[in-house]
Amino acid sequence: MQRKQFTFYRSYYDAYMKLSKSSREPFITALMEYALFEKKPKDLNKTAAFGFDLVKPTIDSGRRQAAYRLSKSEMFSEINEKENEDEIENEADYENEYEGNTLPTKSEVEKYVTRKRYSVDPTAFFKYYEAMGWRVNGKPVANWQALVDYWAHMDSGKSNSSNAGSTAFLSKDEIKAILNNKNQ
Repeated sequence: MQRKQFTFYRSYYDAYMKLSKSSREPFITALMEYALFEKKPKDLNKTAAFGFDLVKPTIDSGRRQAAYRLSKSEMFSEINEKENEDEIENEADYENEYEGNTLPTKSEVEKYVTRKRYSVDPTAFFKYYEAMGWRVNGKPVANWQALVDYWAHMDSGKSNSSNAGSTAFLSKDEIKAILNNKNQ
């Protein structure tokens, strides 16, 4: 495996500095050619060959680690491609679930809240469900007006005991706090 880079450790420098001046150039050339191109050195003098033999195991270890990282990244790349394909399919399914149901615009929510004279914050409502992908408990919202009605009901404090303890929805104040934190 040809590499574009390798780590030059302090031990390589230390070995280099211990060599005679005539052995340094062949040693450093052999080290770089082996690390980058897997080219095994030929005709090194004994001193340069000794230095090279000292650093070779570290270079080999670095090569194995680089190959492992590469294979791991290729594996994750394949997984990510599969997940992206699944997401595209899910988005198509998601859009199909809304056939016949139109999602509201912020303006439509504001008009509905005004017409019904609710105290619901239409912006908070819209941002919340937009952020949730217009889903409740993982299922697509079938009737957004009913959700506005529910928010108004919960906001007015008229919830009955059958809704007590429900975790499907957050209170108006909790939603405002979430939206304020996201906008900061």
